[in-house]
Amino acid sequence: MTNEQEQIARLKTQVAALEELLTVQEAAVLAQSDRLEQSLKQLHRLNEELQAEKERLEYTNRAMVDREMKMIELKREVDQLLSEFNRETKYHV
Repeated sequence: MTNEQEQIARLKTQVAALEELLTVQEAAVLAQSDRLEQSLKQLHRLNEELQAEKERLEYTNRAMVDREMKMIELKREVDQLLSEFNRETKYHV
């Protein structure tokens, strides 16, 4: 075998090794891509769950604040009625 033929044989061996390495790397990239896609789906689902929980908490908060405002209003009315009847106010709001 001539020197040129030996170089061609070595180059063919190197090309084959590189092709095999490329195949392995492509598989690794595809696997990583699948994992990232699953992670994105999970993040999207968790984000939707958090948004729903946020909306539920906001609704509950509004209801509680509305209730407290009504309680303050009623306490003022009670104090006003007590003062109209010359009685000591109870809540002082």
